[in-house]
Amino acid sequence: MQLPNTARADRSIWRIVPRSHFETHIDCLHGKAVVPEAQVLKKEDWPKDRSEYLFTFEIEKQIADDFAFIAAYEYGVQYVTAATVVSPCHDSTGMVIRMAANEGISGHVCSAIRRLLDALERCAAKKLSREYCAATIFDLVVELNTNKLLGRLRSARFRRPPHERGNPRSPLTLRLKQHIQSMASRHQHLDKFQELSSEIDNLHLSAATLDSVDSNAIPGCLRTLVKAFFDLTIDGFSFPARMREFGFPASVLDGRDVCEVGKIANYWRICLSLTRLSRVYRDSFANISLDVLEPYSPLVHEGQERHVHAEVQMVVFYELSSTSFWPRFIGASKEACFLCHAFVSAHGRFSLSKAHRQIFPKWTVPDVNEYSDESLHRLQHTISLVDQVVLRTSEEPIIPRSLPLQSSINLLKVVLPSPSLTTASVTSNNTGSTTPTASHLRETSIEVGTPVSLQIYNETVTYGSAHEAEIQASEVLTISNHLPASVSIGWLDLHLQFEVDQDIPCIDTDTAGQTGHIWSGATVYVWITDTGESDSMTDSSERIVLQQLEHGKDHLIKRKEEREGCGTGDPYAMFVLVRDQHQAVRVKCVWHKYIS
Repeated sequence: MQLPNTARADRSIWRIVPRSHFETHIDCLHGKAVVPEAQVLKKEDWPKDRSEYLFTFEIEKQIADDFAFIAAYEYGVQYVTAATVVSPCHDSTGMVIRMAANEGISGHVCSAIRRLLDALERCAAKKLSREYCAATIFDLVVELNTNKLLGRLRSARFRRPPHERGNPRSPLTLRLKQHIQSMASRHQHLDKFQELSSEIDNLHLSAATLDSVDSNAIPGCLRTLVKAFFDLTIDGFSFPARMREFGFPASVLDGRDVCEVGKIANYWRICLSLTRLSRVYRDSFANISLDVLEPYSPLVHEGQERHVHAEVQMVVFYELSSTSFWPRFIGASKEACFLCHAFVSAHGRFSLSKAHRQIFPKWTVPDVNEYSDESLHRLQHTISLVDQVVLRTSEEPIIPRSLPLQSSINLLKVVLPSPSLTTASVTSNNTGSTTPTASHLRETSIEVGTPVSLQIYNETVTYGSAHEAEIQASEVLTISNHLPASVSIGWLDLHLQFEVDQDIPCIDTDTAGQTGHIWSGATVYVWITDTGESDSMTDSSERIVLQQLEHGKDHLIKRKEEREGCGTGDPYAMFVLVRDQHQAVRVKCVWHKYIS
């Protein structure tokens, strides 16, 4: 561990505000049992995207939060993890994932993350299919987080941490069933409510088997359960919205049980997201470095032990680094405490997703001799600002509040560009045919005044009677002005291209012409390609006017595609989903092989 206190007195970060004064102010605030209001980073406060950054702030934020989340593999303050992602736009050296934990990143976490990064590199180089890559890193993530997942489920197999006292909570799925039962008398006549109730009942039965299976079967059971929780959320994010539809109170929607569903789903959502990004940003993901920060030993000052939190470690690393390219965001596995949030905010170079803002007085900043003059002055000023926040908060009237949940995940869905499309964004001037060509879809985008959402649902895909697979196509996409899209004239506002992540088996000449492509939903344009290149798409489209569709009903499109052979590439389907700006479209992606 690094020493946290090596600076000479004349080069100390505590010259403006003496350390003893600062610590006294913190102890005084803590003694008042103040619970400050939690904070969430609002979109309007995001830094503007700049040309030197390859990733948008939104994507940088999601990647950093995701790596911090999967690396915090156990319960306990020592495992709290922070992460940053660095990928300069004009740098060919690739991407750096940098991580820190309160008491250091363990060796087996480093090993698991490096294996995960290796799979992403191979996926970026197209040495692994996206489906296989997602499954590979999912295995690694579940293996690393096995006990934490058991804890989230409250399985009998969960090894409780030493700090956890009291009687163990009942299983999560049982608590979810109880929430549903509390509303059953009001909503049991609704099909959607019955559907949700049935999903949770099935989850409960599956979770119950976890406690009785052989230990070797636990990883497989956990993978199945995590995917089932993901399906319950629809997209990894929307379970609270499903519950809100039936009038559940805020105490339930914001409570531990509903939040836990999203956390469990997150393990699979992260694998899908990282895999997809590896194909969108292939140059960066083809060369990924992992940098793990050495933690600081506790500082003992005036008889009190003070610790350097992971977020502070990350800020200090960049202050000591010779690089001029800093990330904009620090991801974290837990919401920031009061002092970390105040410190990062006052420092001004980084953002955090959320802060529970509980006051933990055993907190400090490394005071080391290696700070440059610029860094020294910046940290002195930062500490002065934090001290002012502490004093100001001490003087505010105490508002009774419950202690907030410390562990949460980022529930802002990120828009992921399609890996099959160019990332160039040009406003379309298309004033001709309403049917976009493949080149239009690859090169054009539309500016949308108000973000809109599109929900895509998983379906099991059946190939004849012998083969089954699942298309992993569940996402909620928020359409914004940087997405590839096309302008339509008149009856429809927007087209969006989406790629299915499932390879479709070759169709031999014996069955050519006997195969139908059935897409359920307001799906308008369907292409089949053997090469994966948009230029080679064959247009077999069908035009549908949304206003003519019966409300609440799925629309089926049946297309027949005759092919001479299978080609040399991996066949897959592409299609364009069409919706207007004000009405979300429910789309079930279904591929069936059938005999006419």
